[in-house]
Amino acid sequence: MNKKYLAAALGCLIIIGFFISQSIVDRHNKNLIINLHRDEVQRIHISYTLPLFDELDISDTKNTNAIIDYLNSINLKSTHKNPDDYAGGGYMISVYFKDGTERTLHLYGNMFLFETNRFAYEISYGEAIKFDTIIAGILEEKLGNKGASTITGTVTSAVAEQSGAGVSCIIRAEGNVKHNIDLKGVKIMDATGAGNMLVQIDDDIKVLYLEDVQTDKDIIHPVMVFIERASR
Repeated sequence: MNKKYLAAALGCLIIIGFFISQSIVDRHNKNLIINLHRDEVQRIHISYTLPLFDELDISDTKNTNAIIDYLNSINLKSTHKNPDDYAGGGYMISVYFKDGTERTLHLYGNMFLFETNRFAYEISYGEAIKFDTIIAGILEEKLGNKGASTITGTVTSAVAEQSGAGVSCIIRAEGNVKHNIDLKGVKIMDATGAGNMLVQIDDDIKVLYLEDVQTDKDIIHPVMVFIERASR
C-alpha cells in the first residue's frame, strides 16, 4: 500500500516538474510565447522610437490589465521578414513582474511583434493599431491628471508645410465657437487606431492644453492633439 502511495506521489512530482520546466523553457525559447498573466505583473514601461510622447510608466491595474489583455490577444504569424529592412517607428513595451524578472516586447512598424533577442513575428495592421488607441487613452488620462484643459471640435481649415507637417488649424467647437490651434511641434496621435498623424479638414480632434502656459489669448498652444474621428 505504501509503495502505491509512493508511486503516486512520485508521479505527481514528475508532472509538476514537467510543467515548471516547460514554463522556464517558454520564457527562454527563441519562439515568442506571450502568455502573460495579469496577477504576475507589477508595472509596464512604454517608450516610442520616435518623439511622439514622453515615456510612460504604468502601474495602475486598469491600464496594465488592458495592455496585458491586448498582448495576449494578438495572433502571431511566422515570417522570414526582418524588421531591420523596414522603416518606421514602434513601441518598446517592458513588462516588469512581481518576482523581479522582466520581458521587453517590440511592436514595430504596425507589422511586427518580437521580444529582445528572439525571432520576429508578423501581425495584422488591424491588430497593431489597436495599441495606439490604448496608449491614446492612457496619455489623455495622464494629461488630465496634470490639469490639462480640453477642447473638442471639427477642423474647418488646416495649414501645413510643404513637407506635410501641420502648422495650424481652426476648429469649430460646441456652440459654433471657433478656435485657432497652433500645431507647430505639437504631438499628434490618432485615437481611432487608424494611424493617421496629420490633422485634416473635417477631422474631429481633441485638443489638450495647459492654461498657465498660454501666451496668446487668440491662439491655443496644445501639449497634445488626439484625432477622435478621421475624415478619410
